[in-house]
Amino acid sequence: MGKIKKRKIRVLKIIEPTSGGAAKTAFDILENIDTEIFDVSFIYSTIRSEKRYLDLLPLLRERGITLKEVRMEGRINPVSDLKAFLEIFLYVKRNRFDIVHAHSSKAGFLGRIAAKLSSSGIVTIYTPNAMAIYRHYIYKILERIATFATDVIVAVSDSEAKDILKNKIIKSEKIRVIYNGIDINSMIARRDPERVMKELGIPDKAIVIGSVGRLSRQKDPLTFLEAAQIVLKKYPDSRFIWVGDGELRKDVELSIAKMGMEDNVIVTGWRQDVPDLIAAMDIYVTSSIYESFGYSTCEAMAMRKPVVATDVPGTRDAVINGETGFLVPPGDSESLANSIIRLIEDENLRHLMGMRARERVKKYFTIDRMVKSTEELYITLWASKKERLRKIST
Repeated sequence: MGKIKKRKIRVLKIIEPTSGGAAKTAFDILENIDTEIFDVSFIYSTIRSEKRYLDLLPLLRERGITLKEVRMEGRINPVSDLKAFLEIFLYVKRNRFDIVHAHSSKAGFLGRIAAKLSSSGIVTIYTPNAMAIYRHYIYKILERIATFATDVIVAVSDSEAKDILKNKIIKSEKIRVIYNGIDINSMIARRDPERVMKELGIPDKAIVIGSVGRLSRQKDPLTFLEAAQIVLKKYPDSRFIWVGDGELRKDVELSIAKMGMEDNVIVTGWRQDVPDLIAAMDIYVTSSIYESFGYSTCEAMAMRKPVVATDVPGTRDAVINGETGFLVPPGDSESLANSIIRLIEDENLRHLMGMRARERVKKYFTIDRMVKSTEELYITLWASKKERLRKIST
């Protein structure tokens, strides 16, 4: 007599922005999760999206993952939000999921509440990827309201977990830390920085300082520019690159012109060859006022780049001050510039910090480690919930 085949654990993942770090976390899990153990569905929105992630949707379908688009807006819109909530609620109710794992603030709020109202037996997990509580006080209120429908919040760094506790969002026993991870092999594959340097008109011997990210308030590109202005007064032959686009692009370009830095600062927009651009950098900089993890920072570290970063949750878990780079207060362009100058002036220190940076990423921040930890969390929470329900029924 053959063995009885175990039922797969039915998992629904939900995300609102199909872009940025939140999308990368969700898609990395979806691309690598064991579909022999988990029957996975995915709700996503295309209102805020990047082509690189939308292009992956057919590959997810080939893996046997069921896809459903639900239009969700990033901003609060009562009419749109109610419509999205009802769609999610009916979908969860109809498909009887074991676990609902929501990524990002909007999907996190709508998804958790929809799941709990459809069935108290569903395990709800929320990965905020940087809570929106610093945007406006209303977001902190909403996060606290949603905790009634939350079994576990996954923080992607120890400092994000501490930040969640400090803001009294949820009790410590409901927080798990799973570091995000990157594909180190793809980052350290053969790159072509010379092509990028030539394309952008950067002299071969110029020191290149760069950053990758959205041109948004969170990433604080204006502080990056103020630091560049200070550095250029001492090292006028250096070059600064910002890879990315966003709502602040016009402000950034106007500031570059106003500061007279058009020949030294380049904004590339979004590119498909980001690893080649990072490879062309001598120093990687992040000026964010808040983060949950900082994917691009870890990618730069994997490529042996020393990092100058703001001392904010998420980033401070990756960058060890004085070992793999320097941490400075957010919004402090002078401290940012002074740390950049220190690295410009000490080539040996750049190389030493770069080597340490790669070793740290290899030890703590890999996709394999992230996916395995997520799968273990799913299995543990599902088994625990089944046991509790069994005891209640008997």
